Amino acid sequence: MNRPFKKFLFIISSLIVAVAVDLTLILQFLLITYSTTIILYFISGLLIKQKDFRIFTFLFLLPLFSLNVIAVVINRETFPILSPITFILATLAFILGQISKRKDARDKHSLMFYSLLIVSFFSFFFFSLYFTPHFLFKKNREKISGTLPIYDKLEFSNLDGTSFELNILKNKTILIDNWFLSCYQCNLKLPSLQSLSDKIASDTAIKIISVINGKIDSLTEVIEFARSHKEFKIPILYDKNNTLGKLIKVDGYPIELIINKEGVLKERHDGFNKDERLIYVNETFKKLTSYNN
Repeated sequence: MNRPFKKFLFIISSLIVAVAVDLTLILQFLLITYSTTIILYFISGLLIKQKDFRIFTFLFLLPLFSLNVIAVVINRETFPILSPITFILATLAFILGQISKRKDARDKHSLMFYSLLIVSFFSFFFFSLYFTPHFLFKKNREKISGTLPIYDKLEFSNLDGTSFELNILKNKTILIDNWFLSCYQCNLKLPSLQSLSDKIASDTAIKIISVINGKIDSLTEVIEFARSHKEFKIPILYDKNNTLGKLIKVDGYPIELIINKEGVLKERHDGFNKDERLIYVNETFKKLTSYNN
């Protein structure tokens, strides 16, 4: 195999691996992916056979650099200073992967580089475990100051077909979770919602209700769901005519509304991410109790 062809194969294989790594970055947009990126670039440095550093070697990092630039321009809220830091660390990781194959890789300088890589990775990883859920929780929650005429315009029914008396919710802090059965994020949220309900069970001034969109699911389907999910003990109400959806703008599900004792809509929480499960119960409990007081 001639030398130019080897270089061509090196560039193509490098770009393929780099794009695969960057796809994980696109899918997550979070710190945990930065840690993964650093490690994968280090492993890539080990796998790519290149005896010395040339311009072809650094073409491997071109997709990551391009993605970082695009990310910062498109969404600075999600990608602040972390993107250039990630690029620098990923470059360092790739170089360390190359250095580690050389015979002189055990000198003091290499030890310093390895230490920096390890510290950087674990710092990103552990910080991500803390900041990622809080970032999502804050990003998905919107503070609102306005009234919601729930007692006049909402029409919910119990699963036995009888009308649900909304008046029993007056003078209580209410959390309404609006969803539908086939919604993945909605079902992902249910265990956390039940844990929250268990935590506030002793406080009769706070009420959590689960409302199904009747324009999506039939009453029969909802009844069957309730029968097969005995672990979900929160009252499930049926909104046959989607009266709730007519009062609020619906961009996606689940939709969580927090209403205080005076009937004022205080917060709205759209969607639910798997990482939010780590903090949802405690953070929402704090919010409910603060509005209740």
